[in-house]
Amino acid sequence: MKDDIPFYRYLTQSGLLMKSIKRKQKGMYYQRRSLQIIEH
Repeated sequence: MKDDIPFYRYLTQSGLLMKSIKRKQKGMYYQRRSLQIIEH
């Protein structure tokens, strides 16, 4: 994780960090939802 910090800083400066994080969180959220639906 510590190795990624310069990369994150670069992303933040280029303004892409928040977009990628939101996209990732959305993907994780939908994956969890589908997993829960499958489980129940």
